[in-house]
Amino acid sequence: MKSMRPVWCPIIAAVAVAVTACGAVQADVGGVSGEPAIGPIPKVDSYDDLRFPLDSYHQTPEQRLSVKRADDVLMRDCLRRYGFDYELPDRTGQPALENRVIGIVDQGLATRYGYKPAGYLDHANSVKEAKSKQASWTPEMMSVLNGEGQSKINGVAVPEGGCSAEARTALGRRLDGKPGDENFVYRLEATAGSLAEQDSRVKAAFAKWSSCMAAAGFDYRDPWQANNDPAFSADVATQREIDTATTDVGCRAQHDVNGIWVAVETAYQEQLMAANAEALRSHRSASAEQLQKSETVLSGH
Repeated sequence: MKSMRPVWCPIIAAVAVAVTACGAVQADVGGVSGEPAIGPIPKVDSYDDLRFPLDSYHQTPEQRLSVKRADDVLMRDCLRRYGFDYELPDRTGQPALENRVIGIVDQGLATRYGYKPAGYLDHANSVKEAKSKQASWTPEMMSVLNGEGQSKINGVAVPEGGCSAEARTALGRRLDGKPGDENFVYRLEATAGSLAEQDSRVKAAFAKWSSCMAAAGFDYRDPWQANNDPAFSADVATQREIDTATTDVGCRAQHDVNGIWVAVETAYQEQLMAANAEALRSHRSASAEQLQKSETVLSGH
């Protein structure tokens, strides 16, 4: 399972065709200077122990599902103006997978799944099956969806950006990386994570972890090297992957790697939140507006 550290560009429609883009994310890192003081070192040996200050700026899986369904309804209504029948996809929310911000932390799950999150493969397979049952899109439908091609289809003018842009605008959604686009928060989290991993306290913890792993016969410089080892790319964990993952978790516990990592990353998130306070307030307001508009759309259909 690859690290969750990179900035996400979430695909809005997992079953239906949709258009997404990752814009340049505007985040102020000017407020970060030097290594910040950290609070108490937390005990972290399960995913329930992972809590970060920026968590509250994300929509819940249920809220994201509501926005996706409202987006589907608006796209269907738009496509109907051009004589196209768009069947609403049968959406289910993505399962609340473990928080992998610092990689694997749970010994029990490592024993069963190695570095792979429980439930992810089942969800991916269900999405794949749903896509296989979806009717194909004609070039004309794609033109209306994306706003590319002819400016009129079946005698009706195509909105700029197509039906996908029209639906996005109606819900107040953004895809430009600015407040109102969840990638804005992901970028702040990724920045905090990068700063934390360059911090001398985390580097020292990683060095102890690496020595512990080497003593057990596993040669990795840091936890991400083990987590992202191409040898562990199969859908089902091999015994070698499970052995590596369980040793990884044990070495983390022996040297308090998780607690130090979380404490340091929390401190950097707090610095970034202070530097981006106004933008985060704007993001929270925009997110609430998206949810309200989504509820209005869904209540009328």
